[in-house]
Amino acid sequence: MAELSIRPMRWFVTLAILAALIFGGCRHFSRPVPNPLRTYPTSGRELVRRYFSLIAAGTPADLQKTQALLSWPLRRRFRKQAAAYRQRVGFLDDYLKGLFGANWGAHMRVVANETVGGPASAVQWQYVVAVGTEKFHVRIAVQNHLHRPALRGPPRFGVVAIRELPWAGGARAERAAGVRSLLSFGGMGRSGELLQGISAAYGGAGHEKPWQIKQRLLPIVENPQAGALRQCVYQLWPVRHDPTVRAVLKKITSDPRYAPEIQQVARQVLASHVPKAILVGNGVVNTH
Repeated sequence: MAELSIRPMRWFVTLAILAALIFGGCRHFSRPVPNPLRTYPTSGRELVRRYFSLIAAGTPADLQKTQALLSWPLRRRFRKQAAAYRQRVGFLDDYLKGLFGANWGAHMRVVANETVGGPASAVQWQYVVAVGTEKFHVRIAVQNHLHRPALRGPPRFGVVAIRELPWAGGARAERAAGVRSLLSFGGMGRSGELLQGISAAYGGAGHEKPWQIKQRLLPIVENPQAGALRQCVYQLWPVRHDPTVRAVLKKITSDPRYAPEIQQVARQVLASHVPKAILVGNGVVNTH
């Protein structure tokens, strides 16, 4: 008789547990979905600082987190292209590490753009991120109106564009970076260094913007063993007045790891004293 009285109790407890699970599940799946626009920062400066700090951290997880700070239309666009997006921002991290070391994020400054090109330009690129002698111009936008009805509360900002890190284009610098990564992974040693330099030296075009020239060539000329090094140094001619380029060229002239010929070429480019015929012969399209 005791066993018969226990069985109904067990059934009751089991049914109560099932009912609780069903009720909890229904509440979980029926509750309102949090508005993703509320995750954006309410400070434009903090948005930009956080975005570049995550890039400086450099891990795959941190690079992925930067995607959540992009303007909502960009987030949707890169949802199925996450790997390509992470490769692009990872390239920027590699570029800055090559110039300023792994701790470049600690020396980063985010300032409002009040000086570049007057009011119209300042509106287009509201913030400037300065890392050493490099500068990145950032455009942001309010995200509140992208929700219907518009999201109430303080304005929330997302990254729309970075002039020196375009979401489209910039393929030559990335191609050269891809060759470097592939050859380094393959452990090709000196042969790999030669191919890396050749890829960069012959990967340019006449319509490249200054930042594109720098991102294609500077990672190569920083390596004294790179192939086609002389051509790459000459091809820095169009950007020879850039502060970062001048710093790299000056370093080459005093670094004993570089061959005397390469040091002399760096001095000539620094002094703007290279015959036009030599520039053209080394692949420089813009000789002015």
